[in-house]
Amino acid sequence: MYEAEISTIEGYRVRLEREHASADPKEHATAAVYLASLSAFVDAFNNGPGADTYRMGHDTTGALHRLEERVVWAEAERHRVRDAMITRA
Repeated sequence: MYEAEISTIEGYRVRLEREHASADPKEHATAAVYLASLSAFVDAFNNGPGADTYRMGHDTTGALHRLEERVVWAEAERHRVRDAMITRA
């Protein structure tokens, strides 16, 4: 569940970190796409399984709780990237 989205997000993260380190002018465009993918991931979870308290409460495998931890990370990552882009501008 959500593996493809997480993989895409990770690809953007690596690309952004590389561009940021080298002060690549494409950095802001990559950051925008990265932020959009993080937001889409958070929204998909929050409007899907995260919104279903029954489903979350009966997650016997722990998969949804691990996914929720990724969502918390994604929310923090959005703030980190926004701050980095503001100071870089």
